[in-house]
Amino acid sequence: AVLLSAAAWQRAPTPDARDAIISVFEAQPDAIAWLYPDRPANGTVAFTPDSQQLAITDGNSVELWDVATGKRLWEASAALSGPHPAIDIAAFSADDKLNGKLLALASADGLQLWQTADRKVISAALPNAPMPLHALAFSSTGPALLAAECGCGQVQVWTLPDLHPLRPVPQPAPACSKSSIEGLAFDPADSSVLARSQINGLVWLENAQTGAPIAQVRPSDDQRNGPAPSGTPPQQPAGVPRLAFSANRSGRASC
Repeated sequence: AVLLSAAAWQRAPTPDARDAIISVFEAQPDAIAWLYPDRPANGTVAFTPDSQQLAITDGNSVELWDVATGKRLWEASAALSGPHPAIDIAAFSADDKLNGKLLALASADGLQLWQTADRKVISAALPNAPMPLHALAFSSTGPALLAAECGCGQVQVWTLPDLHPLRPVPQPAPACSKSSIEGLAFDPADSSVLARSQINGLVWLENAQTGAPIAQVRPSDDQRNGPAPSGTPPQQPAGVPRLAFSANRSGRASC
């Protein structure tokens, strides 16, 4: 029923199709709360690390919701100036050491840093990116940092909350037409270590401030999916869409 209603919405996004999707999900017994934004959530969504709040964007505005009560806490315009202002990605900081949770909103035209407690933009930056920023990541220890891909596999890291860039401004590659990084993650025990995963299956560890490489690994398909059946032709390496560090530093995991 979920797939059928979703397919109907994709084919014709009518009010009836929307009501059908809502009815299907409302019948799910494990649902905690239902949120009903005033606008279609055709931008992006992001949970706080404790899963207590949810940010919803429609491309030009942002709403903050309390998950347990299903109540909207606030709404504000988040439009970025420029030819491509629509918000493409959002992420929350991992702790409250900067006087409350921070919310990063990004588009091809720039980056905004919001103080959620005060409902205001506290910093903004222009990434000079050839495409929308991708794969935002906040550090959780040490100096407060925010990292994002600036297109074509180039990464920028900013200090918080002033959004001062630590690396040289990335220069667009002439032949580049798409992002090559799928995920970013800071080491929770050492914010100077940044991991990046690429669509070709490579995972890099690098110095967060300088970008100097520390290590490289390519998880094999056997490790992630099990051995391929006998006679199966070789396939292109799969990407690594998500990264995670082990909490006790006994190892680093990616999937």
